[in-house]
Amino acid sequence: INWYWGTDGNCPSGKYDFESIALHEMCHGLGFVSLGKVSAGLGSFGTLTAADFSPIVTSFTWPALDTLPDIFDTYLVNNNGEQLIDTSMFASFSTALKTEMTGDHVYWNGPFGMQGAGNTEPRMYAPPTYALGSSLSHLNESTYPVLNVNELMTPMSGSGSSNHNPGYITVGILKDIGWAVNEQYLTTDYIQKN
Repeated sequence: INWYWGTDGNCPSGKYDFESIALHEMCHGLGFVSLGKVSAGLGSFGTLTAADFSPIVTSFTWPALDTLPDIFDTYLVNNNGEQLIDTSMFASFSTALKTEMTGDHVYWNGPFGMQGAGNTEPRMYAPPTYALGSSLSHLNESTYPVLNVNELMTPMSGSGSSNHNPGYITVGILKDIGWAVNEQYLTTDYIQKN
Protein backbone atom coordinates (compact mmCIF):
# COMPACT_ATOMS: atom_id res chain seq x y z
CA ILE A 1 0.00 0.00 0.00
CA ASN A 2 1.24 3.43 -0.89
CA TRP A 3 0.91 4.99 2.58
CA TYR A 4 0.75 8.65 3.47
CA TRP A 5 2.58 8.92 6.79
CA GLY A 6 1.77 12.57 7.46
CA THR A 7 -0.53 13.47 10.34
CA ASP A 8 -1.91 16.71 8.90
CA GLY A 9 -4.99 15.14 7.28
CA ASN A 10 -3.89 16.25 3.81
CA CYS A 11 -3.45 12.87 2.16
CA PRO A 12 -2.53 13.30 -1.53
CA SER A 13 -4.32 11.46 -4.31
CA GLY A 14 -2.90 8.00 -4.93
CA LYS A 15 -1.90 7.45 -1.29
CA TYR A 16 -3.73 5.97 1.70
CA ASP A 17 -3.77 7.84 4.99
CA PHE A 18 -2.11 5.60 7.58
CA GLU A 19 -3.53 7.52 10.56
CA SER A 20 -7.10 7.13 9.28
CA ILE A 21 -6.70 3.39 8.69
CA ALA A 22 -5.03 2.88 12.09
CA LEU A 23 -7.83 4.77 13.88
CA HIS A 24 -10.44 2.71 12.01
CA GLU A 25 -8.77 -0.57 13.03
CA MET A 26 -8.37 0.60 16.65
CA CYS A 27 -12.14 1.14 16.81
CA HIS A 28 -12.61 -2.48 15.72
CA GLY A 29 -10.15 -3.52 18.43
CA LEU A 30 -12.24 -1.63 20.99
CA GLY A 31 -15.26 -3.75 20.08
CA PHE A 32 -16.83 -2.07 17.04
CA VAL A 33 -17.27 -5.51 15.50
CA SER A 34 -20.01 -8.09 14.96
CA LEU A 35 -19.65 -11.83 15.47
CA GLY A 36 -22.17 -12.42 12.68
CA LYS A 37 -21.52 -14.88 9.88
CA VAL A 38 -23.29 -16.21 6.80
CA SER A 39 -22.26 -19.64 5.58
CA ALA A 40 -24.05 -22.12 3.31
CA GLY A 41 -27.01 -19.72 3.11
CA LEU A 42 -27.52 -19.60 6.89
CA GLY A 43 -26.97 -16.71 9.29
CA SER A 44 -25.45 -17.14 12.74
CA PHE A 45 -23.74 -15.29 15.58
CA GLY A 46 -20.68 -16.43 17.49
CA THR A 47 -19.67 -19.17 15.08
CA LEU A 48 -16.55 -17.55 13.64
CA THR A 49 -13.45 -19.72 13.58
CA ALA A 50 -9.81 -19.04 12.80
CA ALA A 51 -10.30 -20.90 9.50
CA ASP A 52 -12.85 -18.26 8.40
CA PHE A 53 -10.02 -15.73 8.18
CA SER A 54 -7.46 -17.92 6.37
CA PRO A 55 -4.81 -17.21 5.17
CA ILE A 56 -4.55 -14.74 8.06
CA VAL A 57 -3.22 -16.49 11.15
CA THR A 58 -3.67 -14.98 14.61
CA SER A 59 -0.82 -14.78 17.09
CA PHE A 60 -3.22 -15.83 19.87
CA THR A 61 -5.40 -18.84 20.55
CA TRP A 62 -8.75 -18.40 18.82
CA PRO A 63 -11.52 -18.00 21.43
CA ALA A 64 -14.42 -20.42 21.79
CA LEU A 65 -17.37 -18.18 20.92
CA ASP A 66 -19.98 -20.78 21.90
CA THR A 67 -22.50 -19.55 19.30
CA LEU A 68 -23.11 -16.38 21.32
CA PRO A 69 -23.35 -12.84 19.95
CA ASP A 70 -21.11 -10.14 21.37
CA ILE A 71 -22.36 -6.96 23.05
CA PHE A 72 -22.11 -5.14 19.71
CA ASP A 73 -24.59 -7.58 18.14
CA THR A 74 -27.18 -6.93 20.86
CA TYR A 75 -27.78 -3.45 19.39
CA LEU A 76 -28.36 -4.53 15.78
CA VAL A 77 -31.99 -4.27 14.65
CA ASN A 78 -33.89 -4.44 11.37
CA ASN A 79 -36.10 -1.68 10.00
CA ASN A 80 -38.97 -2.96 12.18
CA GLY A 81 -36.88 -2.51 15.34
CA GLU A 82 -36.52 -6.28 15.83
CA GLN A 83 -33.21 -7.39 17.34
CA LEU A 84 -31.21 -9.67 15.05
CA ILE A 85 -30.17 -11.74 18.09
CA ASP A 86 -33.81 -12.50 18.96
CA THR A 87 -33.74 -16.25 18.36
CA SER A 88 -37.53 -16.50 18.59
CA MET A 89 -37.65 -14.53 15.33
CA PHE A 90 -34.27 -15.17 13.72
CA ALA A 91 -32.88 -18.49 14.88
CA SER A 92 -29.16 -18.99 14.61
CA PHE A 93 -28.23 -21.12 11.59
CA SER A 94 -31.33 -19.98 9.70
CA THR A 95 -32.19 -18.45 6.36
CA ALA A 96 -34.33 -15.90 8.24
CA LEU A 97 -31.24 -14.55 10.02
CA LYS A 98 -29.23 -14.61 6.78
CA THR A 99 -32.00 -12.59 5.10
CA GLU A 100 -31.81 -9.96 7.85
CA MET A 101 -28.00 -9.83 7.71
CA THR A 102 -28.05 -9.28 3.93
CA GLY A 103 -31.19 -7.18 3.54
CA ASP A 104 -29.50 -3.74 3.58
CA HIS A 105 -31.76 -2.65 6.43
CA VAL A 106 -29.76 -3.18 9.64
CA TYR A 107 -29.58 -0.34 12.15
CA TRP A 108 -28.00 0.46 15.51
CA ASN A 109 -30.46 1.04 18.36
CA GLY A 110 -28.16 1.91 21.28
CA PRO A 111 -29.09 5.23 22.90
CA PHE A 112 -25.70 6.91 22.51
CA GLY A 113 -25.13 5.75 18.93
CA MET A 114 -28.58 7.10 18.15
CA GLN A 115 -27.75 10.37 19.93
CA GLY A 116 -24.66 10.64 17.73
CA ALA A 117 -26.90 10.20 14.67
CA GLY A 118 -29.25 13.01 15.69
CA ASN A 119 -31.62 10.72 17.62
CA THR A 120 -32.17 8.32 14.73
CA GLU A 121 -30.93 4.76 14.32
CA PRO A 122 -27.62 4.80 12.42
CA ARG A 123 -27.65 2.56 9.37
CA MET A 124 -25.18 -0.32 9.36
CA TYR A 125 -23.48 -1.95 6.39
CA ALA A 126 -25.53 -5.03 5.36
CA PRO A 127 -25.09 -5.59 1.61
CA PRO A 128 -26.92 -8.36 -0.32
CA THR A 129 -23.74 -10.47 -0.41
CA TYR A 130 -22.42 -11.01 3.10
CA ALA A 131 -18.79 -9.93 3.42
CA LEU A 132 -17.13 -11.51 6.47
CA GLY A 133 -15.33 -8.80 8.43
CA SER A 134 -17.22 -5.98 6.71
CA SER A 135 -20.95 -6.73 6.89
CA LEU A 136 -22.59 -5.59 10.15
CA SER A 137 -19.20 -4.39 11.50
CA HIS A 138 -19.32 -1.00 9.77
CA LEU A 139 -21.58 1.96 9.20
CA ASN A 140 -23.32 2.08 5.82
CA GLU A 141 -21.06 3.46 3.10
CA SER A 142 -23.79 5.25 1.11
CA THR A 143 -25.37 6.80 4.22
CA TYR A 144 -22.03 8.13 5.52
CA PRO A 145 -19.97 8.88 2.37
CA VAL A 146 -16.56 10.52 2.06
CA LEU A 147 -16.43 13.88 3.88
CA ASN A 148 -19.27 12.90 6.21
CA VAL A 149 -18.18 13.32 9.85
CA ASN A 150 -19.18 9.67 10.48
CA GLU A 151 -17.34 8.11 7.53
CA LEU A 152 -14.38 6.70 9.51
CA MET A 153 -16.17 3.43 10.34
CA THR A 154 -17.52 2.69 6.87
CA PRO A 155 -16.03 -0.36 5.11
CA MET A 156 -14.26 1.38 2.22
CA SER A 157 -11.36 3.79 2.29
CA GLY A 158 -10.23 5.57 -0.82
CA SER A 159 -6.91 7.03 -1.75
CA GLY A 160 -6.45 10.70 -1.03
CA SER A 161 -8.95 10.61 1.84
CA SER A 162 -8.25 11.44 5.49
CA ASN A 163 -10.47 11.29 8.55
CA HIS A 164 -8.85 11.62 11.95
CA ASN A 165 -12.06 11.90 13.92
CA PRO A 166 -14.21 8.87 14.81
CA GLY A 167 -17.44 10.88 14.43
CA TYR A 168 -20.45 11.17 16.69
CA ILE A 169 -21.97 7.80 15.86
CA THR A 170 -18.80 5.80 16.48
CA VAL A 171 -18.18 7.55 19.80
CA GLY A 172 -21.79 6.81 20.77
CA ILE A 173 -21.51 3.16 19.74
CA LEU A 174 -18.34 2.77 21.82
CA LYS A 175 -20.22 4.26 24.78
CA ASP A 176 -23.17 1.92 24.16
CA ILE A 177 -20.90 -1.16 24.29
CA GLY A 178 -19.42 -0.09 27.60
CA TRP A 179 -16.54 2.33 27.08
CA ALA A 180 -16.38 5.39 29.33
CA VAL A 181 -16.87 8.30 26.96
CA ASN A 182 -17.39 11.92 27.87
CA GLU A 183 -20.75 12.85 26.34
CA GLN A 184 -19.35 16.16 25.07
CA TYR A 185 -17.86 14.10 22.22
CA LEU A 186 -21.38 13.28 21.03
CA THR A 187 -22.21 16.90 20.26
CA THR A 188 -21.73 18.83 17.06
CA ASP A 189 -20.17 21.72 18.90
CA TYR A 190 -17.23 19.67 20.14
CA ILE A 191 -16.33 18.13 16.78
CA GLN A 192 -16.68 21.43 14.94
CA LYS A 193 -14.30 23.14 17.40
CA ASN A 194 -11.70 20.34 17.31
